[in-house]
Amino acid sequence: MAAPAGTPKNAIDKLGSEIICVTKSPQITNKPVEEAVIPVGSTPAEFSVCIKSGIARWGKIIKQAKIQPT
Repeated sequence: MAAPAGTPKNAIDKLGSEIICVTKSPQITNKPVEEAVIPVGSTPAEFSVCIKSGIARWGKIIKQAKIQPT
């Protein structure tokens, strides 16, 4: 999940803690087997690092492959 830039830190922290609680619930932890996904509860800071590294990694691959949006 993500929030718009400029969202107050207290709102981000509250949303983050609620998401972590949800991802640890039995309804969610049992679902990945059916849906082939792995829910990860992390802090907003950890998620930011993940997004930034993904942008850097995939951006490089996209540029090297000369992929263009359609």
